[in-house]
Amino acid sequence: MKKYLFAVLILCLSTPFGMGKKDMVAMLNTLNQGVVNIETTIVHSAYKNVGITGGTGFLINKEKGVFLTNSHVVSPGSVCRYTIRFADGKEAKAKLIYYDPWQDFAFLEVSPKDIPEQTEALQLRPHAVVENEEVFIIGNNGGKEYSFLSGRTANRFESMGYFPNQSFRITVNNAPGSSGSPVLNMNGEVIGIIHSGNDASSAFALPMEYIGDSLKEILAQKTPSRQHTGALVEYASLDKTEKFLKLPPEVSADYIKKYPDAKRRVLRVWTVLKGSPADGVLFPGDVVMSVNGRSAGPNLYELDKQINDSKEPLTFEIYRYGEKVSVTTKTYDLQRHKINCIVVAGGAMFYSVDDPLRLQTGAAPESVFVTNVQKGGSFYYAPIPAIPETDKALISISKINQTNIKNLNDVIGFFTAIQDESDLVIQYSNFGYYYTYARTFMFNQSAQIAEVSYNPKDGPLMVFEFSDTEKDWIKK
Repeated sequence: MKKYLFAVLILCLSTPFGMGKKDMVAMLNTLNQGVVNIETTIVHSAYKNVGITGGTGFLINKEKGVFLTNSHVVSPGSVCRYTIRFADGKEAKAKLIYYDPWQDFAFLEVSPKDIPEQTEALQLRPHAVVENEEVFIIGNNGGKEYSFLSGRTANRFESMGYFPNQSFRITVNNAPGSSGSPVLNMNGEVIGIIHSGNDASSAFALPMEYIGDSLKEILAQKTPSRQHTGALVEYASLDKTEKFLKLPPEVSADYIKKYPDAKRRVLRVWTVLKGSPADGVLFPGDVVMSVNGRSAGPNLYELDKQINDSKEPLTFEIYRYGEKVSVTTKTYDLQRHKINCIVVAGGAMFYSVDDPLRLQTGAAPESVFVTNVQKGGSFYYAPIPAIPETDKALISISKINQTNIKNLNDVIGFFTAIQDESDLVIQYSNFGYYYTYARTFMFNQSAQIAEVSYNPKDGPLMVFEFSDTEKDWIKK
């Protein structure tokens, strides 16, 4: 079967200059050994579903046993176990050593002694993507191990991530399971990592520049620097920006002349996270022209990097409804807004909101949320509304009885003091939709209460914290 796949790929792909078909097969066999399947077993989670999921990854440093995959494959904010399966069928346990708080990539670590001898690290090429380049991917596409798909790079100015990033499009019909697959050029170099797609005709990949910046610090046993303003910037039509947001025609003309390959796309603020440094400073529709005097252009990666690397304060030159404006803002540490602690009490999972959930709900930083509730627990029978047709809630807890809940420490302190059954009044705001009379949709986030008969036997207090030294969740 594997030889058949190689034959199909060779028929679809042209070989590089000077490389015969035998050499191509040998290269593909070597690359195939470096690609792995990842099985993620989710035991407890802030807002993911408990169970087993799968994805793709690939070896990028054999000496230290470092593998690259998507962050959504490793389920951030979840107590997990990871199993890696190599091309020869061997399995090994892995640890999560890092996931990016905004961009869709993560690093897993496997003991080097558990890596098969024939497995070689794939070579990364952190350079600008060239459009119409012939490429192929290797991965768990459609749940089929080590499937090969070929295509070409298309638009390199896409912003397709949950948080806007600079992605490039590939003309392949990828399917679920391909997340984390390497995108390789005809020299066998990795130019990107698949993170999403529309199944039918296109996949979207994160370029290697994002990964290269963090990998250097991870290999040096440092936490990557991740600073941002909280203003989310994405690509927008230059023509529509001129028409609707009154960008001066002479500015558009100069931009087109300066960046002819930008496909008439410009960087524009999409939204701003509540409570971030840019809140009230930058606004949706602001056209970003430069940061600290350096032109932004159409390269979203370069803009993110400039924000991360620059010293505070940052001065943005923008156009706001036709007017040229300069604004100044600070940055904040994205690493401090990950879910590194989960509190389980009465079967409910309490956690401090992370940036993805802040983007989804508009909640303030450090808000305490409950999404998952174990069946049979005290909170399962409480009148806390679940999102219709789901078993999940999306509520922010502000008070338990007369105790204000400002952070997770308040939750731990409250439930630590309870030894017996107790009747609780939970004050919360519902960030999900729910039904009222005649199945009318309701989105009211005003404070409400729920009456909970809490019994420690329904689910004792448990605190899970992620240890940066152990690279694992520790039960306190």
